[in-house]
Amino acid sequence: MLQSCKTTFQKLTASIKPKGGVSLTRTPTLATIEFDSKATKNALAPSMMLDLTSIVEELASHPPPFLIMTGKNGTFCSGADIGVAASTLMSPEGGEAMTNLMREVTDTLKELPSVSFAAIDGAAYGGGAELATCCDFRVLTDTAKIRFVQAQMGVTCGWGGARRLRNIVGEKEALRLMLFREVVTPPRGLQNGLVDWAAPPTPTHSAADFVKLTLIDQLQDLDSDIVKALKPSLQKNDEASVFIKHWGGEPHVAAFSRALNRNK
Repeated sequence: MLQSCKTTFQKLTASIKPKGGVSLTRTPTLATIEFDSKATKNALAPSMMLDLTSIVEELASHPPPFLIMTGKNGTFCSGADIGVAASTLMSPEGGEAMTNLMREVTDTLKELPSVSFAAIDGAAYGGGAELATCCDFRVLTDTAKIRFVQAQMGVTCGWGGARRLRNIVGEKEALRLMLFREVVTPPRGLQNGLVDWAAPPTPTHSAADFVKLTLIDQLQDLDSDIVKALKPSLQKNDEASVFIKHWGGEPHVAAFSRALNRNK
């Protein structure tokens, strides 16, 4: 389905000049997605949506234990860059192609076995707020803000964000955030559950730095395959088969031996 949506969107936007970029960097245990379009506060032009699609396809083929989604230029993402292609994307066909593609992209990201973090500096508005919901956790610096501005723009969420927001904060709070376009700062987000960690204010460290140096660093003792098994054990309602797959494996035997030695 993702490939079909990608092909349709590519054909529709083939004549639109590329703008900005989305990059992927990897280590054996961590992949980092970064949005980069300084002039538009990292709003996604069609070429960036296609970059992100290719990255997600790669991650789906070879998922890392940990994944960070973040933005360069001191901000996260301000949604779709409609201005670069208004005549195409503002048409019914353009809107349908875009929402089909980005919904598949964000759902695929959400379904990865990787434990994912949205590391948010600055603004995550509109589609950027929707992108933040496809990660397992959201980490904000003290000046970061999440805001669902879709209703103000005369539309609703189109990238799966409304559904995921409801699952995170509950239907009533989700409706309130979308209806009143309320700004979610770290204190508000920690209260309603949309934010999981507030990164301490520092001039030299970004939200992504906090994730890497403070959160993921605490998890380095965990086996990579076990990390990637945790989400499937929650999502499939099939804990037993996931448990059996790993029972008696090398990480289990090693951990069991360490525990025995500590108790002697």
